[in-house]
Amino acid sequence: MKENVKFLENILGCLRNGDLKQAMDNKIKINNIIQRIYDIDHLTSSELRIIELAIIIGNIVYNNTDLDDSEQLIDNEIYDKLVVKFSHYGGKPQVGSEIINFKSYHKDEEISELRPMVMVFTHPELEDKLFTDELYHNQIDINHYYSISNEHFIGLLPSTKGRTTRQNYPNLVGTLDKVKLVLDKQARDKGVYEDPNYTIMERDFFRDHFEKGIIQGGQIFSSILSLKYDGMSVVATVKTVNGRVIVESAMTRGDTFNNLGKDVTHVLYGYHFYNANPKHFEEGLGVKFEAVMTYVNLNNYNIERRRNYVNPRSAISSILNSDEGARYLKYITLVPIETEIKKDEEISRLSEIEFMTTELNTGEFMRYLYMEDDFTTTMFKVKKFVEEADYFRSYLPIMYDGVVFEYADPYIRDILGRKDSINKFAVAVKFDPLKKKSVFRGYSYTVGVTGTITPMIYYDPVDFYGAIHDHSSGHSYARFKELNLAIGDILDIEYTNEVMPYVSKSDISVNGSNPNSPEEFITHCPICGTKLVISPSGKTVSDPNPNCPGRKLARMSNMIAKLNIRDFSEKSIEKLKFQSFVEMINATPDDVEVLGEVNAQKFLQRMKQLLEEPIEDYKLVGSLGFSNISILTWKLILNYYSLDDILTMYQLDLDNNMNALTDALISIKGIGRASAETIVDEMNSFMNDLIFINYMKNVIITKGRSTSVRKIRIHGFRDLSRIKHLFARGYDISDGSVTKDTYLLIVDDINNLKGGKVNNALKYGVPIVSIDALISEPEKYL
Repeated sequence: MKENVKFLENILGCLRNGDLKQAMDNKIKINNIIQRIYDIDHLTSSELRIIELAIIIGNIVYNNTDLDDSEQLIDNEIYDKLVVKFSHYGGKPQVGSEIINFKSYHKDEEISELRPMVMVFTHPELEDKLFTDELYHNQIDINHYYSISNEHFIGLLPSTKGRTTRQNYPNLVGTLDKVKLVLDKQARDKGVYEDPNYTIMERDFFRDHFEKGIIQGGQIFSSILSLKYDGMSVVATVKTVNGRVIVESAMTRGDTFNNLGKDVTHVLYGYHFYNANPKHFEEGLGVKFEAVMTYVNLNNYNIERRRNYVNPRSAISSILNSDEGARYLKYITLVPIETEIKKDEEISRLSEIEFMTTELNTGEFMRYLYMEDDFTTTMFKVKKFVEEADYFRSYLPIMYDGVVFEYADPYIRDILGRKDSINKFAVAVKFDPLKKKSVFRGYSYTVGVTGTITPMIYYDPVDFYGAIHDHSSGHSYARFKELNLAIGDILDIEYTNEVMPYVSKSDISVNGSNPNSPEEFITHCPICGTKLVISPSGKTVSDPNPNCPGRKLARMSNMIAKLNIRDFSEKSIEKLKFQSFVEMINATPDDVEVLGEVNAQKFLQRMKQLLEEPIEDYKLVGSLGFSNISILTWKLILNYYSLDDILTMYQLDLDNNMNALTDALISIKGIGRASAETIVDEMNSFMNDLIFINYMKNVIITKGRSTSVRKIRIHGFRDLSRIKHLFARGYDISDGSVTKDTYLLIVDDINNLKGGKVNNALKYGVPIVSIDALISEPEKYL
């Protein structure tokens, strides 16, 4: 671990010396270190230091480069999770970054061809929308965005590129705490409520205010919701000069710890607020803006400069850090966010926003909703506003990535105040991006249980719902050929309710200029070296060697883990010769003697339990090893269709050349096309196992079973034979974690209560009962 600390400290030293290349060359290694740390529950001081260094390094690269999101050293969502984890351990994450001029700063590549970007903004068909007007009112024709005529300012001021100076308005500089979900219930529904690294507005923002008596149940309080624009934060002095209200000086956020900012006056000087009353700005006023760029202006800027920026924020960064940035000021729109209001003026936050909207609006205004409600109504409106704002992202011409909630009541704002450059009276709800961009880094290959070779697509890490992903299944040889990926290609990573996100090649012109050749599919098995065979349909490639160690190990490791058969290492599993569930469940003493006498008996006993104890159908089918199809996915499927239904539909499809099974699976909410096609493609490989399971007498058919089945969790024992009668009653029984909706925790010894499950049961008020007491008086507890 200390070696990783030293490595990251060296990377940080290189960055501080203006060397960006070392960090970017080691991008994969840096993210691998971060990924391992992220999954650790209890961090050591060295591991905390790694997170701190990662945050500092991420800030430096993000704030001092014009890289697009897909090119950033650390994915934005992963960065947010690191900040939350670091804060949970009492750390104070850095806000902003040191100001560094990298030796190789700008994206200076030119592109030979530019494909014009066509953006069509039409009013959506909306029903039952609460906040349509607030988000969409006074929709501006994007062809009439204010264009600044600033040619007479070019060259008037010397370049301030790279110059740092003290912030004139430190109270306007900073950031906000961020949350991912509004309601506790949303987190529970997604199964992330227990994740300490997953932030929730109700729990992590409001609860503290209730506990301190700042707000109370039933109390009416005022608040404001607004869009969180995704641009670059700029603090400027707005002043009347020669009868015009303009930006007189400006700087970016920079190093908040030392109160330093990057001077960008040479770019923004002269930005004209044509609606402003000159009398109101004679003494100058500090204003915090978000510098944004419309998608149309992004396209026009790319054409003029022959660049290929995908993210408007990156294009803005390139302008603000260019000696000739003033030439391209016409493409930037400043959205007013906050002003430096004098204390004696006692201007309310609502009045301040109305003032900014009236006088400082130059094309895009701060879209907001003012509310005066109790807590319950406020939370409902916040959730609704966030959902609708997310919906509108496809229709508004400006990029934004969340919603900001803030108290409007001056008393509450004053009590909560500001800490470490963070306004504690406000919080940002960030959208869950269901699609992100990343960079393709190469393939690896896995051998499936039937010998099918599955390409695994590796890319720079991205984050969905708190889970970090750096690879996805390439599904098949046919999909491999369809993608035709070359290392360095930009990918669209889409979360589709599957174990791994779905990958497609991004439709952007930069992929057309990638100098690397497309990757070629391997010709020999990566495990045993056997020459691979392409199927007659040309869709799959397989290893014909039935004795390939990779095939056996993949099947056994996956199956045994999912069936919760413990105490058998991968090395032990590798000794076995089984190729299917049928062979494993019918194992004889001779088959397992290689495990040794004790382990062999233990293994055979577990197989006997699998044949006798009640077990849900989805647990068995989910253990077989369908590529990237989880047990939870099978639980959802078999709640709609029985295994017998699925086998019948599959046979009908084979006999009649139909796609009934695929269509049936896709019709289930939460099942994507990739999952459905994987199941259908691999049905024949698992046919013997599926037929055997279909006729097992102890299998519980879960078709049509209520999703509100009571959860019972066990602790301290594994043998379920003593309570197997509970399975017949339809309880969901497992040794999984205890959550708030757990009905009962069964323990082996009521006098020896310890462990995480017991702690959670006590925390949530879940009844705890010994197995002996339950067996002797079941009706008392059930």
